[in-house]
Amino acid sequence: MFPAARFIHLVRDGRAVAASLLPLDWGPNNALHAAEFWMARCALGLAAELDLGPDRILRVRYEDVLQEPESSLRRITGFIGLDYEPAMAAANPSRPTRYHEHQHHLVGQSPVRSRAVGWQQVLSRREVEIFEAEAGDFLETLGYQARYGVRAMPATRVEVFRLRLGDLARRARNNLLRRWRVRTSLPQRRPES
Repeated sequence: MFPAARFIHLVRDGRAVAASLLPLDWGPNNALHAAEFWMARCALGLAAELDLGPDRILRVRYEDVLQEPESSLRRITGFIGLDYEPAMAAANPSRPTRYHEHQHHLVGQSPVRSRAVGWQQVLSRREVEIFEAEAGDFLETLGYQARYGVRAMPATRVEVFRLRLGDLARRARNNLLRRWRVRTSLPQRRPES
């Protein structure tokens, strides 16, 4: 429909994606499922890169935007034919809706460099190892260094069983949380007199 459209494929270290997603009430609830979730979504972007070519799609690493916001944003704006403006890298007064404010509290804030490696303090060693056993090759293909490499031990059958069992409990909890957020974020109706 839009033959001249250009696309930005924003890629982030999958371990950081897992650390961001696991506390949320949607998406994967453990490192194994987070690895599968991340790979599936990145694969769509990589397929688009192959199909569209470098003239129509630009891959940008999230970590590069955090480390060098101005040069990364200049690269992006140049690719899509816009002029760079310093305000693009600054915080902005945007706020998420009341429904989303708990899970998207960083919206509107300036990029913070430490977020690139924040996953190292959030994920346990075993969560990192399970993630890398599932997605280590994919991490390295995208230029991220795996901590465990070929030594990463996949989840055992017992761990997979526990993860699935934990998933059931977490999904039930998440469904309740979502319902509560919907109820508390909607404007209250006043009784008609």
